[in-house]
Amino acid sequence: MDKQAVRKDLERILDARRVLMEPEDLVSFRNDAYPYRAQPDAAVMVTTVEEIQNLVRYAEKHEIPLVPRAAATDLAGACAPVTGGIVVDLKLMDKILEIDKGNLTATVECGVVNMTLRQAVEAIGLYYPPDPASYTVSTLGGNVATRAGGPGCVKYGTTEDYLRGLEAVVGGGEVISSGGKTAKYSSGYDLHHLFAGSEGTLGFITKCTFKLIPKPETKKTMLAIFKTIDDAANAVSAIIARGITPVTLELIDIVTAQCVEAWKPCGLPTDKDGILLIEVDGDAERVEKEAKQIEEVCKEMGAESFETAQTQAEAETLMAGRRSAFAAFAQQYPTVVVEDITVPRTMIPEVVRRCRESLEKYQLVGTVMGHAGDGNMHPNIMCDINNHEEMVRVEACLAEMAKHGLELGGTVSGEHGIGIAKSRYFPWEHSESTRRIMMGIKDVFDPKGIFNPTKIFVEGGELV
Repeated sequence: MDKQAVRKDLERILDARRVLMEPEDLVSFRNDAYPYRAQPDAAVMVTTVEEIQNLVRYAEKHEIPLVPRAAATDLAGACAPVTGGIVVDLKLMDKILEIDKGNLTATVECGVVNMTLRQAVEAIGLYYPPDPASYTVSTLGGNVATRAGGPGCVKYGTTEDYLRGLEAVVGGGEVISSGGKTAKYSSGYDLHHLFAGSEGTLGFITKCTFKLIPKPETKKTMLAIFKTIDDAANAVSAIIARGITPVTLELIDIVTAQCVEAWKPCGLPTDKDGILLIEVDGDAERVEKEAKQIEEVCKEMGAESFETAQTQAEAETLMAGRRSAFAAFAQQYPTVVVEDITVPRTMIPEVVRRCRESLEKYQLVGTVMGHAGDGNMHPNIMCDINNHEEMVRVEACLAEMAKHGLELGGTVSGEHGIGIAKSRYFPWEHSESTRRIMMGIKDVFDPKGIFNPTKIFVEGGELV
């Protein structure tokens, strides 16, 4: 690549101040939250659909890879420019275009931060439920691209459950749209949900329309403390089996509690190995009823204590502590690698046991915690990316954990996506014919193969 020629070309497409090519300017564009780094040839910040269209046409002509990026909170390496090329920063496309209270929808540009939309709609009595742990910084376009979930998905579902429509720029710089404000949609292929989880491999999501719901009247936050993680895991299945659907049902082990309390104290016990952080919401009568039922179940399942947050501030502190777990781990260890296996809820005790055995087998420090209410577990491995021998053990452990998830009827990713982190596991879950169809779909949207290459499919798409 003739970098000077590319610079001149990009500066004709974009404002020169939004074209970055100096090595020191590109350092922060090498990776997302996954510990893999690769240097891009350039990074650009786009502000309009037209700029993206022109950039796509230019990149196709010169066969330059384009890697979409916004807040880069992704945990699977989807934002890493593995083959160089141009990182396209979408954060400046950050306008809330419309909040339609009559139709219970919001239409936003891709770079709007999740929390920004949540706060805007809550101010008028509405609610946007999807709440990834990174919701204070992650963008809605990125949430769609990875099918982001979060603690509140037990009751309300993930990002894709609220996606009503979107606009995207695809191959040839064409703009396509699918869906809209209607509560029902049966007009041709469901392209907007096809983009959910596509991780930038089909094109650039530029605008999204989301479903909103009325804001719940009240919420209650509780902690159930168990002696062992097995007891806590069994209680999860028991709560669901009782017909109760909490908003949040988080499993926290002793290592997680100790790390969180050391960095951002929120009141978690540090001497017990099984903690459930639970939230229920709705009208006051229903909340009280469900909270009592959950307390009864937890005590039946061996809870040593059961506590309820007495104030909103106390509840928010507990949730903030849980959301800060990844950051808390990072305060104590050079590298944190997060697994994202999801299993049927009844398999939670077994997958926790197997993952702990794998950590012990490979002599690694780690935790097993996560969104237990929907079976989405996050084993975290604490390590040092500069220690080659240790990282070999980490990779072997991660692969074994992925196999545990599949053997128990689950998936290798519940909400983080595949990226490069799980591309080698992808063929374990999907047959050759299924992968061939997926890659054929990619070819339709991206005939030149420039959209986020090497992601999802092993070695850029080869069948193995």
